[in-house]
Amino acid sequence: MSRHRQNEDEQTMLLPQTVEQHAASDRAVRRRPPRRLIVLAVVGVLLVGGGVTAWVLSEPSDLNQLLPPVTTSTSGKNNAAVEGLGEASPAVSPSVPSSPVKPRVSPSTLQPTTSPPTTEVLVLPLLAHYPFNEAAGASAADATGGGKTATVAGPAAFVPGKLGNAIDLNGAGQYVSLPAGIFRTTPEFTFAAWVRLDTISTWSRLFDFGTGTTVNMFLTPRSDAGTIRFAITTGGSGKQERINAPAPLPVGTWTHVAVTLSGGVGILYLNRVEVARTSGMTLTPASLGNTTQTWIGRSEYQADPYLDGAIDDLRFYSRALTPTELATLP
Repeated sequence: MSRHRQNEDEQTMLLPQTVEQHAASDRAVRRRPPRRLIVLAVVGVLLVGGGVTAWVLSEPSDLNQLLPPVTTSTSGKNNAAVEGLGEASPAVSPSVPSSPVKPRVSPSTLQPTTSPPTTEVLVLPLLAHYPFNEAAGASAADATGGGKTATVAGPAAFVPGKLGNAIDLNGAGQYVSLPAGIFRTTPEFTFAAWVRLDTISTWSRLFDFGTGTTVNMFLTPRSDAGTIRFAITTGGSGKQERINAPAPLPVGTWTHVAVTLSGGVGILYLNRVEVARTSGMTLTPASLGNTTQTWIGRSEYQADPYLDGAIDDLRFYSRALTPTELATLP
């Protein structure tokens, strides 16, 4: 038999065997359960077993790589833990598209979030503040930190006051001098202080700011009309714009005194209650320019008496405070 014939016989003998092998393989494939059924079965086992960790498969072929052999805990509440994994996320096959796995949170574990309560802080435009808490000396500090230190002339004494110490003026040449031009850029203002008169004299001054008898603004505890008066002028006493209260300042008691000026309206307060008002005022503290004689307890008029009494917690603001804001002052 020739070699060529022998080869053909061998191929003929192998052909049935090859066909049989393909047929057997095809039957095995048909008997294999669909891969999707495998995935659903595994997921069902996880859910029935109480596990809460879940995976999303992009390909069924990733099943063996994605699901390591783990056991689920069924003893804890809500069955939320997976033994062997702790808080770590399940391993993901490199063939699975990377996407963040967000842990499921039970609604019962969510706590409502609320913003902390806010407290409105009242910020006032304090221009100068003199508590007069010094024990002695020839100066009084500006508590705003603005460096507007006052000079005490006389020298006056510091005594127990309404809030702490107070400056005590004896009516015989003692007064306090503030820095020049303190109101030169202020179109409105507030004066506030605690005052205790020891005696009262007509035309004495709680304050008087100006450059002389022509240009000034002042507050007197008793005018020639017998009442408290605030006045401002740039043309002398004959052109004053005034606020006249119905009575003089009390003697021998601490009284909170305040004056505000804004928008052409001047208001006088005693113990935080409005006692007088004037509308149509045209002048402001800025109208006075650079005041060089800025005094507490002394008048621009040399013949007028000095103040005899004590002043505590003296404040100047660069705008008119409202009654509500005045009520917040100590």
